[in-house]
Amino acid sequence: MTLDAINLFSGADGWGVGAKALGLDVVGIELDEAAAATATSAGHRTVVGSVTDYGPLDFPARGLIASPPCQTFSTAGKGAGRQALDVVEALARGMARGEGLPDVSAFSDPRTALVLEPLRWALQALDAGRPYEWIALEQVPTVLPVWELYAEILRNEGYSVAVGNLQAEQFGVPQTRRRAILVARLRGEARLPEPTHSRYHAHRPERLDEGVLPWVSIGEALGTDATLRSQYGSGGDPSARGLRTANEPAQTITGTADRAKWLQSQQKPATKNPQYQRRAVEAPSMALTGNSGRNRWDTGQQLTEAEAAVLQTFPADYPWQGTKGQRFLQIGNAVPPLMARAILAAATTPKEARA
Repeated sequence: MTLDAINLFSGADGWGVGAKALGLDVVGIELDEAAAATATSAGHRTVVGSVTDYGPLDFPARGLIASPPCQTFSTAGKGAGRQALDVVEALARGMARGEGLPDVSAFSDPRTALVLEPLRWALQALDAGRPYEWIALEQVPTVLPVWELYAEILRNEGYSVAVGNLQAEQFGVPQTRRRAILVARLRGEARLPEPTHSRYHAHRPERLDEGVLPWVSIGEALGTDATLRSQYGSGGDPSARGLRTANEPAQTITGTADRAKWLQSQQKPATKNPQYQRRAVEAPSMALTGNSGRNRWDTGQQLTEAEAAVLQTFPADYPWQGTKGQRFLQIGNAVPPLMARAILAAATTPKEARA
């Protein structure tokens, strides 16, 4: 039986949550046992193993999804991947010319080579006469040059390709998360998804884009009036470094989100609902705007995994497995399901998406 898609580096399967909302039949491949256990517990079909040990003939599918590990490309890391972009390009072009698989010894950190795996799968599927009808790739923004190179290679193979950076809050995710996206279609014109929500303008939080819903705030997602302090800056304002009020979207949820802390506000609650609002992945969301007061104090409470998961648009009761550190890493590494659904809806045909 042919799958709707194979999902490489599937992790805890944010892609899978979005795919299920569209009725897509997807199988994931994930090396990390804890992340695979989470996905399996949530009802996603997951193969525990390395993507490098398999190929497209092992999992016949109409579509290819992939979010390669980002550690060597992330600005939070040492940057081995960013420093090796020229090597990635040379190897990718060699693969396109049929020169074989990439040599991981070319990289100081072998994890960098994993960004070439989606291209390997796509090219091998073409060589086997079973090309993917559509492809959806996601990574941190510094990988955009790699996706642009893949776009060039895939266009030479007959694909229509769209590439760009997307903001998660523009798809109903209550955080400002920026990601490089590639969407390719073998038939029809490829496109990136159209935003359903406003972009968060850090220097002018009151500004909202016309024709779309407001962005979703922390308070709307979690039912809290507290301010969240993360390890990140806020809009370039040093006096507000690391702070987002309940009436703003959260900053990027990462694998170290358990270090984020709540600051209590003396202002009115951002929402009347004292409970977490568990929004279905397909449901539209509303947001509150404005500013809460500056008069805050440290509650001493850290962001919980359930809160972090909801800010990623996972269900509050998603069955995270492993140690605390492993669970937060899975949450931070995942593609937000609402964002995943939007990308997949754009990548697949209407018949496949069954939206």
